[in-house]
Amino acid sequence: MTEERYTRLAAIDWWDGARVGAARAIVAGAGALGNEVVKNLVLLGWGTIVVVDHDSVELSNLTRSVFFRDLDVGRPKAEVLSERAHEFNPDCEVVGLAGDLRIMLSAGLVRRSDVVFGCLDNLAGRVALGQMSGRAGRLMIDGGLTTWEGTIQLYGPDAGGPCFACGLTEDDLQELTLRQSCLAYDQRARAAGGIPTTPTVTSVTAALMVQEALKWIHQDLHDQPVALGRELRVDLANSRFWNHAIPVNDDCVLHWAPATLAIHEPPRWDSSWRDIVKMCRLSAGTETASLRLPARILARLDCPHCGLVDDTVRAYAGDGRVPCGNCGHDGIPTFTSQVDGNEDWADRSPAELGFPPWTWVELRTGEDEWTFEMAGSRLPYDLVERVTIPW
Repeated sequence: MTEERYTRLAAIDWWDGARVGAARAIVAGAGALGNEVVKNLVLLGWGTIVVVDHDSVELSNLTRSVFFRDLDVGRPKAEVLSERAHEFNPDCEVVGLAGDLRIMLSAGLVRRSDVVFGCLDNLAGRVALGQMSGRAGRLMIDGGLTTWEGTIQLYGPDAGGPCFACGLTEDDLQELTLRQSCLAYDQRARAAGGIPTTPTVTSVTAALMVQEALKWIHQDLHDQPVALGRELRVDLANSRFWNHAIPVNDDCVLHWAPATLAIHEPPRWDSSWRDIVKMCRLSAGTETASLRLPARILARLDCPHCGLVDDTVRAYAGDGRVPCGNCGHDGIPTFTSQVDGNEDWADRSPAELGFPPWTWVELRTGEDEWTFEMAGSRLPYDLVERVTIPW
């Protein structure tokens, strides 16, 4: 790390350059807001940044996304952003994961971070990210944009505080249900697109998000409050700013509970599901309980249009429709979210089915719940390309 690069930052009385250089962040969403958040992080020399996004660069992104170029159109956003950000500041390790965050991220990877940035434009992804961050005990800073306004919400690791789902309305919950079950709704939601905004609103919002993260990792070196459990909202149309508490919804149906990892030897991410089930049952002292998974497994797809039967078993986080790989029409999927070790595919591993390293699985025995982390530390993170997460 070149000290001269950070001379002006080092002059700040509460600044700890070594701490920033060792900090780890996850940025979910590589669009306009994700670009600005990553830009601020690499300017600061933030040590490791994992960027996850399932979309590709479009021409319309170029007016709001500082790292994208014309030649990038059609490439995965996460891949492009990670490459350009690392070029921007080689001191920073920036890893791009192209895919749905519900598959590409694991609670264990989140637990290994200092802060999680939500830069998403869809409700299902934000709920999933909030639950993963909460269970892993990590700060989530969620950003939202409108044409004139930017909002950030900070959800801390205290289960007694608000979570992202606490603010969901009945309409929001219905949208989540429909997106999971209704093919036509999912298609309409995808076609609707996001809310139009400007790069100025985006940059202000990202600045607030990263500033709170800086305060968070330096919280013992200054006396400024971190806005945990609060929403910060800026109105650039009327030059107004609000800072208010996010209410806790005692009836929140999606409120997360903190997880305590089993202290026994963890099962391997590259072991077979059959062996993982046996090991977890042995640790929990049961012979019959099934493992609950954080994402569904697509065990089979029947296409009523062309007659294809696809039994390629894989982790699947998509909402609503599952297109047939042969004709493209909607197939009839068979999903499961649990494993008992007797499945036809139980000799395959979580790695082979597309689950990421450090995935958490749960096993219940009566009133007790066991959470196991599937060990994957320092294994190749091979879901996109052969890169290694440096922690």
